[in-house]
Amino acid sequence: NVYLLPTTIIKDVDTVIPVFKEQVISIQIISRMKRPKKHFIANRPGPGRLRQSSATSTGGSVSDLQVTRTDVDNLAKFVLDSLNGVLYEDDKQVASLQVTKVYDNEDPYTGSTDVIIRAMNENDLYTIANINVG
Repeated sequence: NVYLLPTTIIKDVDTVIPVFKEQVISIQIISRMKRPKKHFIANRPGPGRLRQSSATSTGGSVSDLQVTRTDVDNLAKFVLDSLNGVLYEDDKQVASLQVTKVYDNEDPYTGSTDVIIRAMNENDLYTIANINVG
């Protein structure tokens, strides 16, 4: 899902006009990863079959935190490269980036990615960087 504030994508057959042409932007990426079978009762995915904080077959507990395989920097690079030239002119416009990966908590537990892009002003940057002005 892509949430755009305050405008939408304009494109025709041959041309894509980025929404954020020259603005400094902030991007938040939430990657919901597909759950492994061991997170489900009898290792069979399906509605109502997700284990509820019980021990898994490996002795650990079912958690929403996703700490295996995919690195968040690779997730970010994929999203940034995919949107480059489409939603913004160039990824050098990105002044703030937050990436979170968790297991998908919604049936059918197959994963999804949410991307939130906002234009930033200097006050936003000072707030994020915890810089006192004046």
